[in-house]
Amino acid sequence: MTDHRYKIAHSDIVFEDFDGEKVVLDLRSGNYFDFNPVAAALWDALLAGASRAVFAAAGLSPQRAEAFLALVVQSGLAVADPDAAPLGVADAVTQTLATALALAGDEDPRIGVFDDLADLMQADPIHEVDAEYGWPHRPPADG
Repeated sequence: MTDHRYKIAHSDIVFEDFDGEKVVLDLRSGNYFDFNPVAAALWDALLAGASRAVFAAAGLSPQRAEAFLALVVQSGLAVADPDAAPLGVADAVTQTLATALALAGDEDPRIGVFDDLADLMQADPIHEVDAEYGWPHRPPADG
């Protein structure tokens, strides 16, 4: 199995930390994702250039690493970057990840997926208004 580095799947993915958890929003799909502290630590390490080898060095089992990578790839949040040059990830990344994993104990990385606001996230209120009358009037259906 190739030890790829990963990158964010596209520029319409944004994220923010909230008390150790991470909320990730895919503006294209309108889905948002809630990462528990373990998944948040793995996400941060992944974005810093970590690969399976770094996950292993930090003490994450191969099964847990594969489960996390499958989640972020299947969710469309990250993609393998086989063209990325090898990166010597700083010991600080490995140490930070190892600390997060130790604090989590046996907790698995968890990512909650929510689509209940997808329609709202994908709405384009600036362009879905009548040019003459403004919001909340929609333009005529014929253009």
